[in-house]
Amino acid sequence: MGAQDESAMSLSSNETCYDWKDASCVVHRVPEDILEALKEPFRGQSNFGPQHKFLLSLFNDVPEYHQTLHPKKTCAQNVRSTLVCKYDESVKTNVAFYKISSGKLLNKVLYCKNVPDEAKLRLTEKCTAAEGKKWRATYEKKRKEMEASDFAGLAAAEQEVVEEVDPSATKRRERQAVLKDYGMQVCTEAQATALNFLLGCFFFACKIPFAVVNNVFFRAFIHALSPGYAKRLPGRAHLSASILDDVYEETLVSTDAALDRAPGKRTLGLDGKTNCVGRATCNIGEAKLGICAYVTTKYFGKREHSGRIQATYAYEEIKGREDKFQAVVADNTGNKQVILCAMAQRSRLHRCSCCCVLIG
Repeated sequence: MGAQDESAMSLSSNETCYDWKDASCVVHRVPEDILEALKEPFRGQSNFGPQHKFLLSLFNDVPEYHQTLHPKKTCAQNVRSTLVCKYDESVKTNVAFYKISSGKLLNKVLYCKNVPDEAKLRLTEKCTAAEGKKWRATYEKKRKEMEASDFAGLAAAEQEVVEEVDPSATKRRERQAVLKDYGMQVCTEAQATALNFLLGCFFFACKIPFAVVNNVFFRAFIHALSPGYAKRLPGRAHLSASILDDVYEETLVSTDAALDRAPGKRTLGLDGKTNCVGRATCNIGEAKLGICAYVTTKYFGKREHSGRIQATYAYEEIKGREDKFQAVVADNTGNKQVILCAMAQRSRLHRCSCCCVLIG
């Protein structure tokens, strides 16, 4: 043995040693500097940023004394750390003194099924590591797929509920299903029927004259969009007759279903008015809290514009449906008593202030 080895052994034998018990209850004789390192969290290493500290909080720190053949005991040679995941004890890593880094630990956490996704999301927030970016991208993709699946299931459930109370919803769904595979060059009869209905809604809602559908430029525009549908484009007569009737009937069904879904009973509203050509009219509507629907317009003609005539119109609307209504309201208070007297002969009524008749 050389003189240098003998000097190292002499120095080692003169050091003061202390007992230290490891996790397996094995007692080791270690110098003071090693004892201090074994007692310190993460063996005294503290060069950690906020994300690194959070990552380490997911692990239990187990100090370890590593026995070597070298006579000189140092922290670099004899002190190590075993980091055990708190959510899965099978996930662990053994790290040399002052060699704890976030790279390997992050990978172990990301691919551990027992670690909550909330923790992984926090670790990968603003993460520049390739594995962190890859995990977050995969997670976002799966989350969107699950949300889309949940939304589709919820939408289907909602559709079933709506169709139970609104028969027109079934027709809307069937039209949409037909148009899903709609082609530019070929248009089937079912697709043409669905498109004609939507075309009618566009004309009616926008108050476009029916004659526009026969306009050469309009037809050229439709032909450019879909040559197949252009061959089945309806004319003015078809648009103003059967298509208008279909849209009107479906609108009535949908409106009635919407009023039925709203809470409470309906209120019938009467509003006398002189139209643009000087004809006396009575506009009638039905309303509940949050929804108001136009029903029809009655023309007085040569008859007097009186509460008695308004009462007749009101009774015609609620006849056979008295259980759905709670009140009749008009804007002309002068005719209110007349309306009350006229309708009282046909329904049980109560008067409320000067503008409302309650159906009792």
